[in-house]
Amino acid sequence: MDTETKQDKNYTPCLQLSDDQRFQVLMAQMNERYQAWHHMRSRSMQFTLWILGLAVAASWKLLQEPCVDIFQRIASTCLVLLLGGAATYFLKSLEKGVRTNREALINVETALSTHDQSVFLKNKAILPVEYRNTRPRASSHFATLYALLSVTSIYLLAAIWFQSCPSPENNPAKTKRSCLCKKDTTPSISSTNAVNQHKPKGETK
Repeated sequence: MDTETKQDKNYTPCLQLSDDQRFQVLMAQMNERYQAWHHMRSRSMQFTLWILGLAVAASWKLLQEPCVDIFQRIASTCLVLLLGGAATYFLKSLEKGVRTNREALINVETALSTHDQSVFLKNKAILPVEYRNTRPRASSHFATLYALLSVTSIYLLAAIWFQSCPSPENNPAKTKRSCLCKKDTTPSISSTNAVNQHKPKGETK
């Protein structure tokens, strides 16, 4: 009896809310959950687009100057893998937040009976039963973002390791520099005439 009395004293009853007040609380929570859901999806999309823009700039640089030594290729590979891992970790954290927010949203929708038939519509539900599922699908939002990051990383790694060095014929700038470095050993016409003028007439042919 003493234990039950202590538990009764420590027990805090729930708030006594009317149906109208409960409905207002649920609608406020639903609105907040939906806004957070769209915000996290938009943030993940913007971050992925920023990564793709950075990859396009890096690939353009690799196409302009593809001939790099082995140390530069290893460093570029490590940078691509590091950025890819950091981007995946960031998207994973956003995906976890979206899943938690989705579970809270499903609880609110269930409390409002939006998945049940014949509550608001005759023989129909406002929201389909599949909306209760929180398991990731192959065509989900984050699965598409992971696929884009994977394709971009593979393309950058291929551009680093499988680009061939340009030949001098296909690179006019290098050909011009190499030509300037060569010494012209062929005597000019003016110098030949000067030598012939200083020779005796009998020696000239």
